Amino acid sequence: MALSFDDGPDPVWTPAVLEALAHARARATFFVVAEQLLEPGGLDLLSAILAGGHRIEAHCARHVAHDEQDRAAIQADVEKLLGALDDNLGLRPQLWRPPYGRLNDPHSMEVAEQVGLELVLWTCDPRDYRNTPWEAMLQEVKSTLDEDSVILLHDSRRYAHDTDSAANTVALIEPLVELVRSRGYDVGPLPVPRSRRLGPVCRHG
Repeated sequence: MALSFDDGPDPVWTPAVLEALAHARARATFFVVAEQLLEPGGLDLLSAILAGGHRIEAHCARHVAHDEQDRAAIQADVEKLLGALDDNLGLRPQLWRPPYGRLNDPHSMEVAEQVGLELVLWTCDPRDYRNTPWEAMLQEVKSTLDEDSVILLHDSRRYAHDTDSAANTVALIEPLVELVRSRGYDVGPLPVPRSRRLGPVCRHG
């Protein structure tokens, strides 16, 4: 089962998420945003993500849905993010999760092919960006969990409209990992790369 976090790095919530993951002895994939990582302290947070054994992959430069942009804007956005990761950390992502999981067909796939990224989404969205109580999110995950699950969470609330707190996301991590392991599954980052097939399309992210 893959655990993933979007929208960071965040100076408050990314460290809290990393601490909870360390306590749970679990690793995850972080889909990062260029305008976040280029702010003061952002690169240090990415270094902390890597030091924890987690994976960093591509989200966006600005958090704008692909279906609100033309092909040139989508390409310019992802190239800005890739350049920031390469120039500052020497990182080359392999996975790309579009904001909100929304695509501009066929341009998103065409750009992904051109820049050498695999588009990925998720299978389970407990809607943590609404600051849903962690107990309710755990129940949501229970009904869909299997060995191929990809769970979507967020380590920043910069793009959420309902709350600026990720406290329930942080509280969810340890009981979620315990639940996954009680089902006999392992917890880790997304495999890279597995296929060119896009996962289930969801409306949030």
